[in-house]
Amino acid sequence: MFVLTKSLLALMIGFIISVIMGYFMIPLLKKLNVSQRISVFVGPTHKKKNGIPTVGGLIFIIPTFITIMIMYFTKKISINSNLLIVLFVFVAYALLGFIDDFMKSSKAGFNFFCWNSVNTCTPKVNYCR
Repeated sequence: MFVLTKSLLALMIGFIISVIMGYFMIPLLKKLNVSQRISVFVGPTHKKKNGIPTVGGLIFIIPTFITIMIMYFTKKISINSNLLIVLFVFVAYALLGFIDDFMKSSKAGFNFFCWNSVNTCTPKVNYCR
């Protein structure tokens, strides 16, 4: 099977699973009250995000692993060093996003990553102002 065909197959499977997961997961996250609190110091256009569920990346992370497992067990892909590198980076970014969401939604009100004046992201474990 050609690489392009495998890629399109994986993309379609991942998209379908993501849509299905999003349909069930967004109401579940709202029910569990996993939402972000917006600062009082932001403008009115940003306040629309108040109450939007965090940890929404799970809608894309879980289907990616399901798709990889489907493709692997149907022998469409093989585990090699390139796939492991991509998965490592994917998991690292997922962990980073989880830590950031967790710190934002924790009772302490910490933000793990704050945007500074030159629009670069720097890790800080303190209050973002």
